[in-house]
This record gives sequence, C-alpha cells and structure tokens, in this order.
Amino acid sequence: MKKAIVIVGLAVLTAPVGYNIATSYVGDEDLWRLARSREMSLKDALLQSNAHVPGWQHFRPGQYAVLFLTARLFGRAAWLYHLTFYSCHLLSALFLFLLALRLTRNRACAFIASTLFLYNQANAEISCVLMSFHYIQLVFFSLLCMLFLARHLDRDRTPDLALSVLCFVLALFSDTPSPLLMVFIVLLAECFYSKKMTIQRRLKVYAVYGAILLAFLLIRRTLVHAPMIGTAYLSSPSVIAMNCLAIVRAIFLPYDTMCLPPYETPFLALYFLLGYAYAVSFCLFILRERLRNRLFLFSLLCFAIYVPSVGNFFGHERMCSLAVPFYALLIASLFYHEYASAGMPYKCATIALYTLLMANNYSLLLLRTHDWSVAGRINKRVMEIVARHAKEIPGRRVHMVGLNEVRLWFLRGKPIVGAADELYRWCHWWRGGDRALDEALYREWSGYKEIVRAYKYGANVVADNDLVVALEKKRRDGGYDFTIVSGAAKDILAERLGPMRTPRESFPVRVNFQCFNTISVPMKGFEIDEGRWYEPWRGYGWNEATWGMDRTGDRWRVVDICRKSIAEHMKDTFVYTPDGGGRWKIDLDNGRYYVSLGWCDTWCSIPPQRVAIEGRVVADAGRLRPGELCAVEDIPVTVRDGSLSMDLIPASPRHRAIINYLVIKRNVRARQAGN
Repeated sequence: MKKAIVIVGLAVLTAPVGYNIATSYVGDEDLWRLARSREMSLKDALLQSNAHVPGWQHFRPGQYAVLFLTARLFGRAAWLYHLTFYSCHLLSALFLFLLALRLTRNRACAFIASTLFLYNQANAEISCVLMSFHYIQLVFFSLLCMLFLARHLDRDRTPDLALSVLCFVLALFSDTPSPLLMVFIVLLAECFYSKKMTIQRRLKVYAVYGAILLAFLLIRRTLVHAPMIGTAYLSSPSVIAMNCLAIVRAIFLPYDTMCLPPYETPFLALYFLLGYAYAVSFCLFILRERLRNRLFLFSLLCFAIYVPSVGNFFGHERMCSLAVPFYALLIASLFYHEYASAGMPYKCATIALYTLLMANNYSLLLLRTHDWSVAGRINKRVMEIVARHAKEIPGRRVHMVGLNEVRLWFLRGKPIVGAADELYRWCHWWRGGDRALDEALYREWSGYKEIVRAYKYGANVVADNDLVVALEKKRRDGGYDFTIVSGAAKDILAERLGPMRTPRESFPVRVNFQCFNTISVPMKGFEIDEGRWYEPWRGYGWNEATWGMDRTGDRWRVVDICRKSIAEHMKDTFVYTPDGGGRWKIDLDNGRYYVSLGWCDTWCSIPPQRVAIEGRVVADAGRLRPGELCAVEDIPVTVRDGSLSMDLIPASPRHRAIINYLVIKRNVRARQAGN
C-alpha cells in the first residue's frame, strides 16, 4: 500500500512537468540537427564532432547515433523525442535510487536522493531542449555504470562488471566530460568498498576501466584529432571561477538564477528566504557531521571534481547535468545511518529541510518547464508561417525581424529560436523537404528600426514583395505580450516609414553598444550598435565585426529598462574588438560636435587602452578594476569629411578593446542643457 501511494504521488508530481516538456515543441537548433541526422550516413554520424570552435572538439558519436536512429523512427513527431528522452531521465532517477539504496541500505536516503534529482530545476533545459539530450544520456549511463559496479563489488559477479564496463563505454561516447567517470568509479570503490577489496582486486578493476579509457582517448585522437585531455581550450582562472559559481548557484541557490514574476512581490521574497534557509541548514549539518559520512564525502568529492572541469567551458544551466545527482546524494546524506541515532530535534530539522527543498525545487522546475513550453509554442508558430511561404521563398527574400532577440523577458532571457540560417532548414524539414536553400535569401534584423531604415534608405536591401516575419512586443504588468506578424515588406513596413530618421537627422545621437542577443530592453532614444559592419543605409558601423556582451545576462537577470537607470544599463552592456583594436564611424554633416564616451566591465578587469576621435586621443586609461568606469565628457571634435571616426587602441596588439556608450551633441546649447 505504501509503495502504491509513493508511486501515485510521484506520477502526480511528474505529470505537469511532463506536460510542459511535451508541449515545449522544439528549442534552439532542434529540427535543424534532426534534419542533418536524416541526411548523414551512420558512418558520418559516428564520426561527427563539434569542432566549429578551435580547440573545442566535442566527440559525441553516441549523441549522433541516437539522432540517426530516432530521426528515422520518429520523423517530425517531436512528442516522441520528448517521451523517449524524458523516459531516460526518469530511469536515471530510478538508477540513483538503487545506487543510494545499495550504498546506504536506507530507503529514506535513497528516496530523497532520487526525488531531489528528478525534480531539480537545473534539469529543465536538458529535459525540454531535444539537442541537450546527450547530457541526459551521459547521466543515464554514468549512474548505471556505478550501479553495476557497486553490485559487482558487493557480490563479486563477473556479469555485473561486464555490464558496468559496457555502460562505461556508452558513457564515454555520450559527452565530453565522460572521462571524469573514471575518477568517480575510483572514489566509489575507495569510499564504500575499500575494506572488501584486496590489492589484486583493485588492480583488476581499475586496469579494466583504465584500458578502456585509454583506448577511447586514442580513438578520439585518431578520428577527430581531438586532444587527449578533451579540449585544447583553457579558460582563464577568473572565467573558470565565474562559471563554477554559476553552476553551484544554479543547483544550491536556484532562486538566484532567475527573476520570478510578478516583480517586487512577497512571492520573490519567499524564494530568497527558502534559498537561504536550506543553505544555512546544510552548513550546520556539515559542521555536525565533521565530514565523517562516507556518502557525504563521496558525493562532495565527485561534485568538487566535476564542476571545475565543466566550468572550463561554460557556466550554463545544462552543464549542471552530472552535478545534480551528486547534489542529491549530498542532501540525502543527512538521512544516512546517523539519522536513526539522532535526537528528535535533528530528525524534525532534516524532514523540514527536505520538504523545503522539494517545494523550492519543484515549483521552480514547473516555472522553468512552463517557460520552455511557451517558447516552444512561439517557435512552432514562427516555423508554420515561414513554411507556409516555402514555395514562394526561392523567388523572394525572407527577413526575420526580432527573431534572434526573441526573448520573452518573463522567460528569464532564454532563447527561443536560432539564427535565420538555421530557421529555414527547420521550415523545409517541417514541410517534408530536406533540401538546402541559398542562405543569401535570408536576412536577420535585430528590430523594426533597422529594417525600416534599410527599406527607406537602402539600395536593393529590402524589396517591396519580400516576406517579413516579425515579433511585435508590448509591455504589460509583470512581463510582455507578443504577436507574430508576417506579410509583404510594403505592407509590414509602410506604416513605420514616416517617423524614421537616420542618426545624422536626430540630435543628440546616443549609441549604446551591446550584444545582439542582449536580454535587456533597448532604451528609448538610443541607437543600438551590436558590433556590425558599417552600412551606408545604417549610417554607422565597424571596419570589422566585433562582439558584444551583456553582463546583465551573465548574472541571469531579466532587466526591464523602465526599472533600471540608463547609467546602469550602459555600464552592463558593451562590445569588444578583435585583438589589436578596431575602428567605428558614423556619418555626420561637417561641423563641430561634442563627444562623450565611456568603457567599463562590471565583472572583469580591463587591460589599458586608448580611444581616439578623428585621429586625436581623447581618453587614455590604465587597467580598470571590475565595475570601474573610464568616462570623458563633451570633448570638442570637428568633422570635415562627412563622418566621425572612433579608434579603440589596446595597449598590446594581443589584447582587445571595449566601448560601452557614445553620445554626440551638436552645439553649445545642447551641451549646456546636458541633452
């Protein structure tokens, strides 16, 4: 009876999460990669590597082999992919339960570990985005490998060791961090079975896994020329520390990874309270146990090894995948055998902590999966519109307006669709055609302002009969409303032509430099420069492409500019040049102007750099500390050739230079008024 109640309870809790996942149609790159999987042979799938970034060779033949098979079995039925991959996630929770039960002989401990893993909000992204399933794959085989190893060490049966080795091989082919599983295997054996294992048995077990790991590294080195250690890329210590902090924070203090609607309500304060409450409780437990708990030591060591290893790459939510089981075991160690001999206050405290954790994590998981569900529905709608015009596309161009910045701000800044050159692949696969089209037929615009300006002033940039697909957004209480519009350019853009002006026609000119994918709301009265090349119809741009940053996004915060000062916004966003610096220019009538500018990074220090306007150095700063702003105000500049140029000059050609904002005033009256 008790087992039935438990199973029904878990099913009831899983149902709304599963519904959100199933209706979260597709995320970034999903259909595109599935379409590619249908085109490639099995050999190509097994030898596929993600080597698009120098030094980042991710050898994942297991991922592409699964894609190869599922794309042919399921076609375009996204719910079948979600059902299959989420079922693997559910099985992983079962494997964690069995592993914890075997290690502790405590059902309460095992149950708590499995539920905290299953309903952790950090699993939302890998559960909803199809192309993140290799993280589920890695966790699945890793836990199964350790479970069979524990059974072998308990019973000394060769079939268990063979099954563990097989799962070890499958895990190695799942994802880049998989070689770390060798370390976890050694820690598992030494923490729980050191008294049962003779030296000969240790050598036998470790030699088997070690030989397989060495063979895998040699194969990867031979086939895809990937480095033996997994990556040739090594981030700076500050970046690794920042990524590790993001991963730990996303797991232990999940309230800090998002801004929960509605804003400024007791609801948000409650999550802060819950987060701090269980963090303090856990610290007290660590002091009480004094690191004598074997389960605690094992999970802590595995967690501490895994997080810095993946922190070398990113601090994204999906990187938490294999850290979440160890987090769950950490919490479950409170209910190890020491719990039975503890007093009633300790027992009540641990039960309250578990209840608090479950309420916190489960509610956040529901919110996050619902967000992906909404994103999926919008994504599906966009694909349907473009697919409906697929037959007309070869004879006309398609313009995507606001789709790469399609970020539902109440969705915590999560991307919904990929770039336009990926979107058309989705649409044609959606309609049953796997053929590729000319990417030149597609152009992506950051917003209406840019495409309207190109339509009005450009030469053959936007034609009247071109298809425009755009996302319109309007503010409302607690978030934004979104409407997808589509049609001919002459119909969609005509009503916006009247008030449109170039920067030289509107003073003062305020330019905010920010990344293309910023989650911040563009500020009224500001030109947005995302690091694009100079175009005559745009009136400003760079001599070579630059890259933007939004430190607000790094903090995983949603920013509504109506609730944030302009000064804060401009300090959080910037663009940076390639090594050696770069030149930016803006078309202006000849005459005298007053220029103000500044640069800052709220997170990292900035090497020394100079800024020159019209060939004259107007700002020179040494190394800036994080958050320190270098700014100059109202520098007089004379334009004689129809454009104002700005040169960013780093102290070393090996360094980059950055710029946050630029303000150009035309006359003394504007200067005195501070406009």
